[in-house]
Amino acid sequence: MPQAAYQPSMLDVTDAPPTLGPLPGHLRRHPLGRGAWIDHLPGWVHGSDQVLDVLLRDVPWRAERRTMYDTEVDVPRLLCWYGAGRPLPHPVLPAARQALTHHYADELGEPFVTAGMCRYRDGRDSVAWHGDTQGRSAHTDTLVAIVSFGSPRDLLLRPRGGGASRRFPLGHGDLLVMGGSCQRTWEHASPRPPVRSAPGSASSSAPPASPEPPGGGQPSLCSAGSVSNSQASGMAARAPRPGPGLVFGWRRHPVVTERASRPPTGRARNNAQGRSPPSALRREGPPMTQSPTEPRSRWSPWSVHGDGRTIRPGDVVHPDERLSWPRTMGVGVQHVVAMFGATFTVPLITGFPPATTLFFSGLGTLLFLVITGNRLPSYLGSSFAFIAPVLAAKSGGDIGPALGGIVVAGAALALVGLAVQLVGAGWINRLMPPVVTGAIVMLIGLNLAPVAWDGGGEGGVRAQPLIAVLTLAAILLFTVLFRGFLARLSILLGVLVGWLVAALSGGLDPATVTGLREAAWVGLPEFHTPSFSLRAVVLIIPVVLVLIAENAGHVKAVAATTGRNLDRQLGRAFMGDGLATVLAGSGGGSGTTTYAENIGVMAATRVYSTAAYWVAGAAAVLLGLSPKIGALILTVPAGVLGGATTALYGLIAILGARIWLDNRVDFHDPVNLLTAAVAVIIGAADYTLTAGDLSFHGIALGTAAALVVYHGMRAIARLRNTTPTSGPEPEL
Repeated sequence: MPQAAYQPSMLDVTDAPPTLGPLPGHLRRHPLGRGAWIDHLPGWVHGSDQVLDVLLRDVPWRAERRTMYDTEVDVPRLLCWYGAGRPLPHPVLPAARQALTHHYADELGEPFVTAGMCRYRDGRDSVAWHGDTQGRSAHTDTLVAIVSFGSPRDLLLRPRGGGASRRFPLGHGDLLVMGGSCQRTWEHASPRPPVRSAPGSASSSAPPASPEPPGGGQPSLCSAGSVSNSQASGMAARAPRPGPGLVFGWRRHPVVTERASRPPTGRARNNAQGRSPPSALRREGPPMTQSPTEPRSRWSPWSVHGDGRTIRPGDVVHPDERLSWPRTMGVGVQHVVAMFGATFTVPLITGFPPATTLFFSGLGTLLFLVITGNRLPSYLGSSFAFIAPVLAAKSGGDIGPALGGIVVAGAALALVGLAVQLVGAGWINRLMPPVVTGAIVMLIGLNLAPVAWDGGGEGGVRAQPLIAVLTLAAILLFTVLFRGFLARLSILLGVLVGWLVAALSGGLDPATVTGLREAAWVGLPEFHTPSFSLRAVVLIIPVVLVLIAENAGHVKAVAATTGRNLDRQLGRAFMGDGLATVLAGSGGGSGTTTYAENIGVMAATRVYSTAAYWVAGAAAVLLGLSPKIGALILTVPAGVLGGATTALYGLIAILGARIWLDNRVDFHDPVNLLTAAVAVIIGAADYTLTAGDLSFHGIALGTAAALVVYHGMRAIARLRNTTPTSGPEPEL
């Protein structure tokens, strides 16, 4: 139900100077989906008439024209751009910018620095569907804040790729902020005035009949200037001045841009006192902090969420909150179950001791939570990216050199994290755009395909084809028969079915069965010491690029589902995973990465508490101290592994394609097309280059090819001024 909002601008004396209303506790947040959200506050600027008079009189408005389909057309609105450092035309505007910077400090990490003015002269002015992505990559989030003056005007938003639109009315002095992934996953428009509906309601609207401004994604969208004389937002009726209307908008400094006046440092801090955290913003439905929260104790980093037992609809348990300890332990056990299948699959394929891998997986998770300051809920399990290079590095049977390569890769990732923490993450996005990252992930999956067939020798599907087919069929059936949490365990359940079939048909190796029978219930895991070989390091070090992509994607996913900006945790995430990998490689465990499986558990339970991950990590350490558990895992026969890895390696390859799709990589651009084509073929065919005692295989060569082809072609294209134009044609 729309909430009535008092607007002093209707009643105050017109000579009083304009003022700003409070932000904490008054903004209403509207989640849009896919990590996007809208904050809306009617009547934020009190005394808007005075501001409007100044803007109409003093702003140097400019009409623009653009070329569309070989014809020059007028842009149907007036514009004015205020860059960083340029004085704004009314004193209330810098005050508004400062208030917004303070309020969104945790989500911005840096101040709003630029401002755009858009004036809609009458009901014929409009702007078409677009997202404000100019100067940023398509996978970088930003915030756009809009303050509207003049007659009411609607702002429409719709998902990229099509779907029902949502309508938000903007009136005199209203504030609207587009945040999260809004500029990447949604488009917005200000069409010619349509029939009004309730704020945030779904509607089906035709696209505006006018183009977006030049450059596609110009500074902040605006919504004002309608000839309507009323506002259907549940606010008190008023008669705004007819005629011109405009929007004054800010956007944050771009995170990644070649046009920025200064690169972001990632160190911006703004600890404004008296400001409520983003979780206190009101949302559609029950607010995120509506439930009373018990203050955290002196010795606990978590406060109890609500009554500790229930989670209200639309609410989530944030990383710095927890449920009661029995419920938290239950969620932690779910995280252990979710990671079990993938964590044990890697040591089974590579020949590492499973109990040791589990032990260091739990220990690494606890270390990761300490390094990230309990702000990033994540479980660190065995990374599939290490499988192919580890198999190549231990071709002689000794796992020592492979462990040494894992240690070096972890140290390299930790150093990357330190660099990101000091100077920001922009250089990573420039070094590894989505087309490169997706190609590297895909070539790893395709490079592993022969291992699924023969297990790197006499195993895999070829060893037990019937058991392999039954295992794969069980995985496929469980995926479609079950929903939610059980569906995410389909691989683990499929392996269980395959193991039972093998046990009943005499397909288990008698030696492993004897080892299971003789194994102790409690004991230390089997530790191994790494040895260092340049050949192994060269084989394994490219995995660092995959770990960077995996960790960055995990941080973005958690940020999107919790509604919190976690960009400043990216460096710590790299350092945490890197040091956990160093720890695992030093004792005989597999290299680690943050697990997507556990993001699914968080989405299903709506519990993002890091307390649950402390429980999961501690449980994994205790299970790793049982040799019986490790011996049980070793009894899984070759055919079961072959069936399971057929699905797993294919999923890794398809994940690379998903990176391309999620980031809207333009394959009409020949640079993108050839980068992916060359890298994937080199990796899939497992090209080999020998230099003395060193051998470079498909993953290392494919990774190098992706980086060299992309950046080399881009550099030449810029020098020759032949950079291809990409993107969809503008809409009329």
